[in-house]
Amino acid sequence: MPVRRERPLSSTQYQVRISVGPTGTSIDNIYFTSFSGIKDRSQSVEYADGRRQKKYKMAGARDIEDVQLSAPYKPEEHQALIEAWKSYSCEELQIEIQPVKCGTTGTQEETPIGDPYVLTGALWIGFEGPEVNRESNDVSRITCTFSVDDWDKSSQTSNASNQN
Repeated sequence: MPVRRERPLSSTQYQVRISVGPTGTSIDNIYFTSFSGIKDRSQSVEYADGRRQKKYKMAGARDIEDVQLSAPYKPEEHQALIEAWKSYSCEELQIEIQPVKCGTTGTQEETPIGDPYVLTGALWIGFEGPEVNRESNDVSRITCTFSVDDWDKSSQTSNASNQN
C-alpha cells in the first residue's frame, strides 16, 4: 500500500475573515497572498539574589508583534476592504486566518485544512496602497496592518465564532 505524503502549505494558501466590533459585522472571503505570521516572543529578565555572585534569568512579559496582510490589488474584490478601513473607528477586531487547499481551477471552492489561526483584540492600525509606478512591471499591492492582543489555533475558538 503506498504511503500518502502530506505536503507542507504554501505561504499563499490562506483565506481571511475579519469580524468588526461586538455586532460581529464581518468582511468574509478575502484572500491575501502574504501574511507576516505570528511573532509571539518573551524577553528574558535577569536578576541577582543578593547572596551569591550569580545572575539568574526568567521569562518576562510576552509581546506579539504587529501582523501584516497584503495582496495584489483588485479594485472590485477589495472595495469592501477599503470601505471598511474608511469607516473603521477603533473597534476591536477578530481575524480568522484559515489555511485552505487550492482548487484545481479558478472556479472551484477551496477546502479548509485544519483549524484557523484566530487573532483577538486586534486593532486595525494601517492601510497601504494601491501602489502606482508606471516604470515598473510589479503588481500593485494593498497592505493592512493590525496590532494583536492574543491568538489561538483551536477548533473551539473557530466553532464559537461560527455560532455568533
